[in-house]
Amino acid sequence: DLDRAIIRTGTVKLRVEDFEGARSSIAGHARSLDGFVSGSGSTHHTRDNQSWTSGYVVVRVPSERFSGMLSFARDRGTVLNEKTQTEDVTDELVDLEARLENLEQRRDRLRSFYDRANSTGELLRIEEELSAVQSEIERLEAKRRSLERQVSYATLRVELAEPTPEPDSEPTAGASLVGAPRDSTATLIDYSYGFALFVVRLAPYLVVLGLPALAAWFALRRRSGTTTPDER
Repeated sequence: DLDRAIIRTGTVKLRVEDFEGARSSIAGHARSLDGFVSGSGSTHHTRDNQSWTSGYVVVRVPSERFSGMLSFARDRGTVLNEKTQTEDVTDELVDLEARLENLEQRRDRLRSFYDRANSTGELLRIEEELSAVQSEIERLEAKRRSLERQVSYATLRVELAEPTPEPDSEPTAGASLVGAPRDSTATLIDYSYGFALFVVRLAPYLVVLGLPALAAWFALRRRSGTTTPDER
């Protein structure tokens, strides 16, 4: 019976009062468990003369100590979200071992053929094939080591955020009175601009409609000026 090869990972999101204090505490606890910090980052936010920090820290600890690390992280603040998962890679590791064993046997045969080769052409062909087999062996060995490290050391990502400050309260009556003239001026400018824009857009229609009316008015004046006294 084989022990199952399990990769354990988790993510927990916390609201904390002191970002740097919580991050340092989590990193220190991971080291005390024979783990290490594999990554971290932070962002400093500012708004209305108020500031707060958010970020993350990623720790790797021996898989058998993952639950204790997760429990410690939870206690650093208020848990907003949490997710853990496992991946069984036992079959993948067994398959890698079998493929590596076959490739190593093939490599040994090629080496024996190389030692008995009788021509330069045969030597070159065997050497080329041997190089390809060796490259594949190295690739699979690297993949196996990576999986074994992930199985041995679980990964926990802890996202930390200080509380976002409340926005400033509504302006006081005094502030409103001080700002009233400025607001009124801005409103007057807006209305003036809108009226001017209306006149500019209406101008073509005024010209088209106004010229015939003006001509009719002049004609009527001319007729009135030439009327005889008896007719009046």
